[in-house]
Amino acid sequence: DANSLAVNFEGLNQLRSIAEDLIVTHNTALTSMQGLESLVDVGRDMYVEGNSALADFTGMESLQSVGRDLTITDNDSLETLAGLTELLEVGRHLNITENDALTDVSALEGLTSIGGDMIITGNSSLSTSNVTSLRDSIGQGNIGGQVDLTQNNTTELDCSSVVNWGGNFLWPDSNSSLCTTGDTYSI
Repeated sequence: DANSLAVNFEGLNQLRSIAEDLIVTHNTALTSMQGLESLVDVGRDMYVEGNSALADFTGMESLQSVGRDLTITDNDSLETLAGLTELLEVGRHLNITENDALTDVSALEGLTSIGGDMIITGNSSLSTSNVTSLRDSIGQGNIGGQVDLTQNNTTELDCSSVVNWGGNFLWPDSNSSLCTTGDTYSI
C-alpha cells in the first residue's frame, strides 16, 4: 500500500549508519530525503521505488557507501540524483531503471567503485551522453560486472560504434540508422 503521509525523513537527522537495508517505496507524498543528512553508509541494499513525488535525493549529501545494491526505479518525478554527490562505493549492483523524468545522473560521478553490474536502462528522458559520461567517470576497470546502458532516451547519437561490414553498416540500435560512421547527431 502507498504511504501518503511522509513528505521527508525529518526526525532522523542523527542517523549515521543503517546496518542492513534502506527501503523507501511507494510514498506518494515524499518530496525529498531531508532528515537523512547524517547518513554515511547503508550496510546492505538501498532500494528506492515508486515514490511519485520524489524529485531528487536532497538530504543524503553525506552518504558515502551502499554495501550491496543501489536500486532506483519507477520514481515518476525524479529529475536528478542531486544529493548523492558524496557516494563513493556501491558494493554490488547499481540499478537505475524506469524513472521517466530523470535527465541527469552526474551526481554519481564521484563513484570510485561498483562491485557488480551497472544497469541504467529505460529512463525515457535520460540522454545517452549523460549515461556514458557517468560510466567513463567511474572507469570501466572500476565496474566489477556487466554494463547495460540501453533503452534510455537518445537525444544524441554517438555513431562511433557503427560498424562497416563488407559495405553494409551494422547499427547497435534502431535510432542509429541516422548515422554516418564516426559522426554525432542531435535529434
